[in-house]
Amino acid sequence: VLVDLDTGGQWRLVAGPAERWTLEEGVVGQPAARVAFTAEAAWRSFTGARVPPDGVHCAGPEALTEPVLSVRGIII
Repeated sequence: VLVDLDTGGQWRLVAGPAERWTLEEGVVGQPAARVAFTAEAAWRSFTGARVPPDGVHCAGPEALTEPVLSVRGIII
């Protein structure tokens, strides 16, 4: 899953065993799914705040994009 945080970098989430995911820097040629955040939507989503309706755009299977929308944490 390609994750674009609109901050100058792109990340990929790679599915692993036991439903665990690994976050890696960089892009993949043909991602199975894509989640693009505006910069404001990214920090809001990751901190649990309300996200503007136009702040996130998902493409691909919901089973891959939906978990990205439930991630919480602070990225420094």
